[in-house]
Amino acid sequence: MNRDVFLSLLALDAYNRGYGQGILLNEGDSTAGQDEIGRRIGNATVIADDITQSAVATGFYAIAYEWRNPCDGQLKTIISYRGTSYKAPRITCILAPIRYVRALLRHRL
Repeated sequence: MNRDVFLSLLALDAYNRGYGQGILLNEGDSTAGQDEIGRRIGNATVIADDITQSAVATGFYAIAYEWRNPCDGQLKTIISYRGTSYKAPRITCILAPIRYVRALLRHRL
């Protein structure tokens, strides 16, 4: 599969994971959210997601995948996130993704 198409699918996948997902893919899935770590899409594996109270309260969800690029064989971390129509103060919307990425990088280093 084309690299750009697959990365686009990972971006869209964030809309159907975690809390508020629209399509329940596996038995036991819930629209309230479940642990996604270890689940796979194609050759990417979920390594982290954010279903904290503050993320849910601000309408934010993020998910990180580990993916081996078939072109060069390197292991990559891909982060996809979504926001909803929650009417939060602008600074909250800006800080939520930054805090998640910073926490993910601290965990990975």
